[in-house]
Amino acid sequence: MKQKKQRFLPFRQAVPGLMLCQLVALGVTQLWLIVFSKLSTLLLWSTGKVAVTSGDYLFLFTSWQGIFILLLTILTLLVFIAFDIHMPIVFCGRFLKGEKTGVFYCCRDSIFALRRFLSLPGLAVILYIAFFSPLIHFGFSISLTKSFYIPKFISSVIYGNPLYLLGSGLLIAALVAVGVLCTFIFHGVLLDDMKLGKAARYSARLVKKIGEIYSLNF
Repeated sequence: MKQKKQRFLPFRQAVPGLMLCQLVALGVTQLWLIVFSKLSTLLLWSTGKVAVTSGDYLFLFTSWQGIFILLLTILTLLVFIAFDIHMPIVFCGRFLKGEKTGVFYCCRDSIFALRRFLSLPGLAVILYIAFFSPLIHFGFSISLTKSFYIPKFISSVIYGNPLYLLGSGLLIAALVAVGVLCTFIFHGVLLDDMKLGKAARYSARLVKKIGEIYSLNF
């Protein structure tokens, strides 16, 4: 019994700090959502609009207000990635390395790590996490978009056409495969300070290695 307590002691020591980080992350993301909502509403009102619709969205690309809303949206996604995904990984990494796990250090490292995603590959990762992952219900996702789903009027068309159904099935399979191979991409970026491309290759090799070990055991 004593050995079991000793074995689980590190986990018990980590739980309070991890919970505190998650509470701070929740507070920051919700506070930012309020700021984002207020700013977006003011910008929309300044253009004489009250909402963005599928039939009236071109102003997002042709007016300074629209471009500013797009930039705010991208910034919002980055904020959620930093605090929803980065922060728990950073905390665990610092804890395992015996480094300081205070909220300040975890927030700092989580935010600074975003610079790795300020590129076209980084944008692809952000889009996958924000939009595709919630739709296929697989992989990392952020709380902001986790309730995303395919509307019934679109899914009914897909299910009613064999060609569309086959195409959507292949697309989902490809997205799942990408999600599996990139399972450890954040760990490579955050814990080993890798660039995005190297972290993706590292993740794919690690997943394949795990698959080989699993297949040998079974």
